[in-house]
Amino acid sequence: MNQYPAPTISIIIPTFQAGGTLANVLESVAKQTSQDYEILMMDGGSSDDTARIAQTYCDQSARFRFFMEPDGGVYHAMNKGIKIAKGQWLLFLGSDDLLYEDETLEKLTSAVTDNDDVVYGNVFSTRFGGFYDGEFDDEKLIDKNISHQAILFNRRVFAILGAYDPAYKVVADWEFNFRWFLSPKIRKRHIDVVVANYADGGLSSRQDDLLFQRNRMLLYVRHGKDRLSFRTKSTILLAEFKRALRGRNVRLLFGILTTIPRVFWLIRLKRTSFDEASRA
Repeated sequence: MNQYPAPTISIIIPTFQAGGTLANVLESVAKQTSQDYEILMMDGGSSDDTARIAQTYCDQSARFRFFMEPDGGVYHAMNKGIKIAKGQWLLFLGSDDLLYEDETLEKLTSAVTDNDDVVYGNVFSTRFGGFYDGEFDDEKLIDKNISHQAILFNRRVFAILGAYDPAYKVVADWEFNFRWFLSPKIRKRHIDVVVANYADGGLSSRQDDLLFQRNRMLLYVRHGKDRLSFRTKSTILLAEFKRALRGRNVRLLFGILTTIPRVFWLIRLKRTSFDEASRA
């Protein structure tokens, strides 16, 4: 197989039984005006035409690479892609998504700088009735997720924060978005670029992630412990405490009780630092 220089962007696509849609997303990449990419198809063991279609594109260009082995789901496949990607920037697409226009990768490559850890744009989808969903802030991220198809990650983000948590089978990307968006270590920026045509009918539109929904607010507080105000964290934890009591939810109550010390540990640390500065 012909080798190629390390690309700027690695596009990672988890696949499973994707024979009906895979050619479309691969074609949307192949016709890009920028060829500064590689595409990694991480397959979980498809029995349909997925492998045949993937191999057709691999035969045409070394930049298309196909890996097939059993996996633990979409996010496990994405994590494997992170480990073998050669690019400095990583983009995750679904096997039924499309890059929005032929110049998309060119626009993304031009937009990123050495000072960025994450840049994110928008997606277009009939599911959302058009474009989704502009620039986010802390509060918006509580109730709305940033589509992973719109996000370009510098690979150092995963070195700092770790990979996707496959325990969240449907929306591990939302949990990971909490991590980077609320982290003071990560430099993020919204760009006015539509990255992908996001396909309706994907995993997150067909299933609920009950584990994530149960833990969502606690995850938000935990990942935001260095960024959110004490008042915000206290308000959320109090509301969750009341919800746990009303529902007699012992598991949620335990989660709250293990989260509270993290909040007050930060307060004690700040107070100690203030007292030391006062005595100096």
